[in-house]
Amino acid sequence: MSTLEVNKITPVSGGTSITLGDSGDTFTIPSGVTLANSGTATGFGETMVPAFFVIKTPNQSVSAYTSTKVTFNSEKFDSDNKFDTSTSRFTPAEAGQYFLIAQINIQAMHNQATTELDIKKNGSYVASRFKHIALNSSDDKEPSLFTSCIVESDTDDYFEVITHTDMGGGTTITGDAAGFTFFGGYRITGA
Repeated sequence: MSTLEVNKITPVSGGTSITLGDSGDTFTIPSGVTLANSGTATGFGETMVPAFFVIKTPNQSVSAYTSTKVTFNSEKFDSDNKFDTSTSRFTPAEAGQYFLIAQINIQAMHNQATTELDIKKNGSYVASRFKHIALNSSDDKEPSLFTSCIVESDTDDYFEVITHTDMGGGTTITGDAAGFTFFGGYRITGA
């Protein structure tokens, strides 16, 4: 093995890049070596995108005995513009495993009423959903329902948040800039 000792490597005059090795080569960085980067690094590790987090700011009425899509009108972030506020759908367009979360805040519950929160993939339930049942006067009458799941997505799958209540007269989902009602997620890299 030969050793090359230099303080700086620069491209030849008129060049802008340097290639180290050929396809299939391995460069070993020994333990204790520090790579210091002051520029832009690409191809190192992975980022968990697409990623998004959206909230709803106006209240939303939910009729009794009817599945209702929860609408989200305000993006806190949307890394790859994959959430559409006009349809309230997340369409990642990149295959992989995704971690998704959703929460709704219900303004009023009555005794024995059940309200359900679901994340759906292409209109069908995914593995995670949550039901809240108010049984007596000590139960929370303005509950927040939360659900999360890990789900596989193809390039054309889409995800929505749906709620359903059997409370007579329906109920109202709280919309607020504080984010009482939200939907978010990201692609899990390496999965």
